[in-house]
Amino acid sequence: MGAAPLAVVLLPPPPRPGPDRCVGPLLARLACRLAPLLTGLGAPMGGCAAAAWIAGATALLALRGPVPAARPARLLPVLWLLLAAAGLWSGWRQGPAPVDRGFPERSGAAPQGPDVLLISIDTLRADALAGPRPPGYELPTFDRLRREGTSAPFALSSSGLTLPGHLSMLTGLDSLEHGVRGNFDRVPAGRLEFLSERFHAAGYRTAAVIANGLLARDIGFGDGFEVYDDSDVPRLGPIRRFLGRLEGRSWLGLVLNHHRYERVVSFALFRAYRAGNGLPERGRGERTNRLAVGLLEPLLADPRPFFFFLHYMDPHDPYGTVAPFAGSLTAGLPPLPGRLAVDPAHGISGFAAIALEEDLRSGDPARAAAAAAPVRHLHQAYLEEVAFVDRKVGEILALLERGGRPTIVLLTGDHGEHFGEHGLMKHGNSLYEELLRVPFILTGPGVPAGAQLSGDAQLIDVVPTLLSLSGLAVPEGLRGRALVRGGGFAPAGARQHLAADDERFSLRLGAEKWIGDWSFAGPDPFVATGFFELGADPGEVRNLIGAAPEAWPRAVRAELQRDQHQRGAESDEAQRFRAEELGYADAGEAN
Repeated sequence: MGAAPLAVVLLPPPPRPGPDRCVGPLLARLACRLAPLLTGLGAPMGGCAAAAWIAGATALLALRGPVPAARPARLLPVLWLLLAAAGLWSGWRQGPAPVDRGFPERSGAAPQGPDVLLISIDTLRADALAGPRPPGYELPTFDRLRREGTSAPFALSSSGLTLPGHLSMLTGLDSLEHGVRGNFDRVPAGRLEFLSERFHAAGYRTAAVIANGLLARDIGFGDGFEVYDDSDVPRLGPIRRFLGRLEGRSWLGLVLNHHRYERVVSFALFRAYRAGNGLPERGRGERTNRLAVGLLEPLLADPRPFFFFLHYMDPHDPYGTVAPFAGSLTAGLPPLPGRLAVDPAHGISGFAAIALEEDLRSGDPARAAAAAAPVRHLHQAYLEEVAFVDRKVGEILALLERGGRPTIVLLTGDHGEHFGEHGLMKHGNSLYEELLRVPFILTGPGVPAGAQLSGDAQLIDVVPTLLSLSGLAVPEGLRGRALVRGGGFAPAGARQHLAADDERFSLRLGAEKWIGDWSFAGPDPFVATGFFELGADPGEVRNLIGAAPEAWPRAVRAELQRDQHQRGAESDEAQRFRAEELGYADAGEAN
C-alpha cells in the first residue's frame, strides 16, 4: 500500500524517555504518524483518523519542542520516492496474465467432420443485411455468403441484451431455461453445457476471440475452449476489487470524489487492465482480426478439425468507423448538434443516443421532430460500421479459403438496435422486433446454396444446427432444432418464441405476440403491457392489449413454469463493472 512508505517517512525512531523528554507529546505524534500505516494495513480509516485527531490535539496542548530524528531517517524520503516510483511503474506496465495461445496436445483419432466457424456480430439488426439499403451501402461478403448458402430474413434472439442472447446462441436453451435475463445476472456455473464443450468432447480443437467484456472467460463463457482470447476486453474487475478493499481506508479518498479517485487509481496503477490500453474503438474489428488470424493459422495447419467462435464488437456504440467507410453514408447529412460531439478516436458516444431518446420521448413535438435528423445520422454511422465489419469477415473467410478445408460458417448476432422506433434508441430497453431480429446466414458442406429457410429461425437453433451439420449427435432436451439436416431443410412446424430481459417477457406464436412486465406484487409474475398482430402490424404500432384473447395469460403462466431465473443471483463485481463500462447503468437500463 502507498500509505506504508509514507508512514515510514513520517515516523522517527522514538528516543528513550528521560527527565528532559516529554513522553506524552511523543506518543501523540506517533499516533498521528501511524494512522496512514494502520489504514494501509486494513484498519478502518475513521477510527484511525479519530485517534490521530485526539492525539494531535494532545500534542498541541503539551507541545515541548520537536523530537529529533536519527540520521538514518534522513534517507527515508529518498527510499520512499524510489518505492513510490517503482509502484507506479509496476502498475503502469503490469496487467492481467497474458492469454495462453498454445493449443494442448490431444490424444485419440481426429474426427472427420468439417471445420466450424461461428461468427457473432454484436448489436447487428437483421435489416442491416436484409433490408433496404441506402446508396453507397455495399456488403459484398455478406451478400456472397447468402448466395452460396442458406439464409433467413431474420432469426429471433432470446433477448435484447448481450448476455442472455449469447447464452441462447451457445447453449441451445431459451431465456427461461438458462435462467439469465440480463447482463447483471450470474451465468449458472456447471448447469449449462456450451457448444464449445460438445465440440471439444467430440475431438475438435476449440478456440475463440471475443471483443465484448460481458463474454470474458471469468464471466463464464470460456468453458470448453482450449484457447479463449479475451485480451482485447477490459479487465476492470481487479480495479473495483482493489478500490473496494481501500474503501474507508484511503486518505486520497478524502480529497477526491469517488469518480475522480477511481480514475486516478486506474490511470496510475491499472492502466494495463483497461481494454486495449485506450486504443480507439473506431475500426476495432481490425484488432479482432489480428487476434483471430493468430489462432486460425495454427489451426489450419493441424489435421484435427476446429470449432472457432469469433465475436466482433462493431457496430455496438460508439458509432463510427475508419476510412474508407467513415463518411461513406454520413458525409452528405446535416452535421450533428454540438451537444452530440463526435470523438475522433471512438466515434459518437452512446450518451448521444440517450440524449436523442430523451428528445424523442419528451412529449414536445418540436423537440422530437428536431431529433429526427441526428437519429438518422447515428443510424447511418452504424451502417458504416456494418460495412466495415463486412470487409473484416471477408478477410477471415479468405484465410479459410486459402486453407482449402471444408468449413461450416454461421453468421448471426446477439440482438439488434433501436434508431427511433417506438421513441427508443440503443438496446436492452424493449422486446420489440427491432431488438429481437438478427441475421442468420449459413454456408458450407451440406447446406443448400441460394436458399431461404422456411419458418422462423431462432438463436437457440445455432447449437443443434451446427452439431447436425458436423455429423455429431444432437442431444435431447435442447429447445432449439437443427434447421438444415442431410443436405435439406428440417421439417418446419409452428413453434413459439420466448424472449426476456430484466424488466420484460414476451411470447410469440405465429404472427401474434404478447409482451408483459415482470411483477412481484400481484398473483401473477407479470403485468400484460402489449399485444400485436405482426402480420398486419409488423412495426408493432397498434397495441391491442385490451382485445388480447383470454388464452394468452394462461399460456404465459404455463410457460413460466419452466423459468430457471434465480432472483438475487447477481453478477460479481467484475461482471457488473464491465456492464457499466459498456453503458448499462443498472439492471433494466441499457444506457
